Amino acid sequence: MLCDVWEPADVWTGISDQNRRKKLQNKLNQRAYRRRRKQPTVDRDDQHLSLAAPGEDSILPTLIGGCALIRCPQRLSIAQRRVKEVYEGYWLHAPRPSALHVLIRLRVLAALAHNAAAMGFPPQGLCRDDFISPYNLSGPLELENFDLTTPGRESLRPTDLQRRILHHPWIDLFPFPVFRDNVLLATASGLVDDDQLCADILEVKDEDLAGRPSLIVWDGTPMSRDVSNLPYLQMRGRRRRDGANALGLFCGPDLELVPGIDQCSRRLGGMSRCRQVSYRDRVNDHGDLNEFAQPMFTSQSILIFLANKPQDYTHNLTMTEPSMKYVRVGKSGLKVSQIIVGCMSFGDKNWQPWLLDQAEALPILKYAFDRGINTWDVADTYSNGRSEEIVGAAIREYNIPRSKLVVMSKCFQFVDDARGPIDPANLTSNDGPRVNQVGLSRKHILDAVDRSVERLGTYIDVLQIHRMDRDVPPEEIMKALNDVVESGKVRYIGASSMAAWEFQMLQNVAKQNGWHQFISMQGLYNLLYREEEREMNPYCNAASVGLFPWSPLAAGVLAHPWTDRSDPREQKDPFLQMLFRGVENSADKAIVGRVEELAAKKGVAMAQVAQAWLISKGCMPICGLETRERIDQALGALEVKLSEEEVKYLEEMYVPKLPMPF
Repeated sequence: MLCDVWEPADVWTGISDQNRRKKLQNKLNQRAYRRRRKQPTVDRDDQHLSLAAPGEDSILPTLIGGCALIRCPQRLSIAQRRVKEVYEGYWLHAPRPSALHVLIRLRVLAALAHNAAAMGFPPQGLCRDDFISPYNLSGPLELENFDLTTPGRESLRPTDLQRRILHHPWIDLFPFPVFRDNVLLATASGLVDDDQLCADILEVKDEDLAGRPSLIVWDGTPMSRDVSNLPYLQMRGRRRRDGANALGLFCGPDLELVPGIDQCSRRLGGMSRCRQVSYRDRVNDHGDLNEFAQPMFTSQSILIFLANKPQDYTHNLTMTEPSMKYVRVGKSGLKVSQIIVGCMSFGDKNWQPWLLDQAEALPILKYAFDRGINTWDVADTYSNGRSEEIVGAAIREYNIPRSKLVVMSKCFQFVDDARGPIDPANLTSNDGPRVNQVGLSRKHILDAVDRSVERLGTYIDVLQIHRMDRDVPPEEIMKALNDVVESGKVRYIGASSMAAWEFQMLQNVAKQNGWHQFISMQGLYNLLYREEEREMNPYCNAASVGLFPWSPLAAGVLAHPWTDRSDPREQKDPFLQMLFRGVENSADKAIVGRVEELAAKKGVAMAQVAQAWLISKGCMPICGLETRERIDQALGALEVKLSEEEVKYLEEMYVPKLPMPF
């Protein structure tokens, strides 16, 4: 048996040192020599290898069958010959270092092909580059009676993401829904961490064995009620030498059962010996369920396997090119993620009731960072400083390396030490009890930076002036900003929402005096408010200043159908009413309708269309990402490509509006 070849310590995975590999190979060769002396000579005839006697290893026919999916005759012949050579090495107890991944991939291929047949996918469809998953609503249905709502196995019901993202059907063959979604979005940050990629199948923990549930590919035979109701069957195994856990894959009865597997005493595949928990421990009636133990493989193996499918369907599922893109801010050397987390959503519910408190916000920030969103935008006035405290808490809680994170904050508006509810009328009033606590005087800039750094517990990468202070000389503003950069508390400076001529004036003052200049402009810009296209955006593009539009979804208006007012912000956010709902018109309704229409046509979310439009303009939108789903959705927007005709279709209904009161 193959499982006799490997001792627990003989693990190829994770051994990159050539000397160690040679020592292990020598050990295996010596063992193989000793065993061959006790065994009859092996007939190398192809027929002998492909027609193993009952009770002996009968894996090779299955591997050869997996090669049948290769269309090119020449490549098929080479693959079949290679499989026989590799398998012969294992059969002789002398595996070559490069052999393991070949067997793993072919077994995974065979298992997925079997599951495709069980689900009703045509085998020829899986081999064709132009075949789109029947689950994808934007793709052609090649099966006459395919039920998109309740396919053959309830566990394989498609997720919303599968319906929205064009993909090849290979991904649909894995049963766990979160796993399928995570595979589709995995390259947003180059994520290959099993614990996050397979979050929905990690519920079973075992302190001694680092146990985890296995992936299951159902066969086509009827299942007992007890078995079909189980979310998964448990498999336990030792942690691999490289520190990663392993996943198991099971397929159906067309692969002959390994002798003794029902005693659950062994594990195949050459990774390590593991005890497989008896299925009788979990169910009483399992006579009609057949399993075949597959080699262990990690999420990285799955992604590499899927990456070999056509690029149009795998959405850059590679290990070297993450989907999250990092772009240079203007002419500076700083790079930020193309999607930026807007941290106004995290703070004090007393400030605005729809916000997330710290306990709710920390996991979201960690998830965003893990998905590659390395840029977080906050302001001292958000929740009266509480938002900055939450950002600082996230950095400390998860030990996020500061060099891997870009923190942007702002100063200008009033920060209430009493932390009362938001009062838009008093945010910019520099008088009475708020004197010198608002604006861009040197005193307030220096004080505000000190307090922000204290709340964050770290320096600020980009300090942005929240608004223009027309009561303070431009020289005072720019000298104070230059000094906070020179102090080391701030790395770069930027600005937000002002007239283009004012922004250009401040830049000229800094340039004339040899001071630090702004690298970014954060303005209100979305499909419902495009007044920045008149002067600010053209100037920034000409002067190489990065654009960070805030409210890219118009406070959520562009994320839902026009008549949907169920979002809590609709009733509780004063800025939504002031900036959008209070000035809405028939053109806005038409634009939202076109966003909805185009989203349905592409099989994506409305928010993704609105975000993709901004990205097509060279912007890095600041998005309110209050849930993991919204983070995944925003990352998916990077893959949404709009044609020139589609961009024109979204824009042509726009009616000019009065400038926002800065």
